[in-house]
Amino acid sequence: MNPFVTSKLLMSTIQASAQTIMLQLRRDKDAGLIKGDYPIVLMHGLAGFRQLSIGGIKLFDYFNGVEMLLNQNGYATYAPQVALFAKPQDRASAWFSEIEKIRRETAADKVHLVGHSQGGLDARVLIAPNKPARDTPLGPLMGLGYGDHVASVTTFGTPHLGSVMVDMMNEGDPQNAKLLNAVVDLVSVIARVFSRDSEDAKSAIQAIGRRYMLDYFNPIIEDNLDVPCYTVAGDPETADLTSALFKSSYKELLEIPVVEGGGPSDGLVTLQSGLFGCPLPGADMQFEFFADEHPRPHWQPLGVIQADHVEMIGIPMQFGNADVYDHLAAFAGLAEFLDPEGNMDMTLEKNGEWLRRPRRASTATSRRGSAQPKAKSAASSTRKKAQPA
Repeated sequence: MNPFVTSKLLMSTIQASAQTIMLQLRRDKDAGLIKGDYPIVLMHGLAGFRQLSIGGIKLFDYFNGVEMLLNQNGYATYAPQVALFAKPQDRASAWFSEIEKIRRETAADKVHLVGHSQGGLDARVLIAPNKPARDTPLGPLMGLGYGDHVASVTTFGTPHLGSVMVDMMNEGDPQNAKLLNAVVDLVSVIARVFSRDSEDAKSAIQAIGRRYMLDYFNPIIEDNLDVPCYTVAGDPETADLTSALFKSSYKELLEIPVVEGGGPSDGLVTLQSGLFGCPLPGADMQFEFFADEHPRPHWQPLGVIQADHVEMIGIPMQFGNADVYDHLAAFAGLAEFLDPEGNMDMTLEKNGEWLRRPRRASTATSRRGSAQPKAKSAASSTRKKAQPA
């Protein structure tokens, strides 16, 4: 067959398939089979992957089982992949392209963004007002002004105030320089394995350092006050419940004063950084700052979960923590929390469960109000429902 005719038939088939999918999505939405107002996009962090497989056998996803669970629960959910190691500015541009594909596929005007670690910084760049780029040590930086198409942003373990551990590796001490180079070499190997490209590992790591975040990223990347923004931070509460990967850094951060970027953490990101300096209502948290632009009161803390930096998204790093924190319950409840048709006030607990009580009429017009425990979440039953295939 003529190659031109073949390509034309192929394009027609693809267009017809896309139209069929969009029509089915609209029918499902009209029939109530799809919940929520907008699709949910899961944004991975540094060294993120869509799924880890060996010999063609899938082991687990980055957001382990979350995409499948939320789709089973009726929430249109996507987990694209962008560069494993790149600066937030570069990754935000890649996310823009991926999200536009999702919007075309679903005919949705907006999406909910849920970012883990650096994924949350990427989301901030996406929604920040678009102003002229400003120079930084890692290159030009500016917001992309995509907020009109974002319904909300929720971050898990995102270093909004940077990670002092990165700064320690960047210091002039030869031992620290050796450690940084070792980390860069390791992540470069990982990038080549997953993406066949070494990528810009060193800049990606430096971009989440405390100094860079406080001196450049946060002053330049402004909040979009039209987009509701939420934070979730992690703290295993004891080194015994911290995976081996973060056990040493968890202990070290506890020895560093809070005002210098230390304190309780998920092993990489402190509570102060993960919550963007906004303490939980009613919680005994006192944060200290030396930067005028913090805290950011527009960001509403949802809770502190008892998990380290990777266990919060379900990556299995050790056994025995299943009864401490349920990541599937946490994300299932989050989807319900973001659903404007919900009629419950919800509170995220440290074990990943959400506590509910009927919303009072005075708060019915808000997306979510503060809540006191009343009824226990049913999301705990979701753990058995959606194990990765």
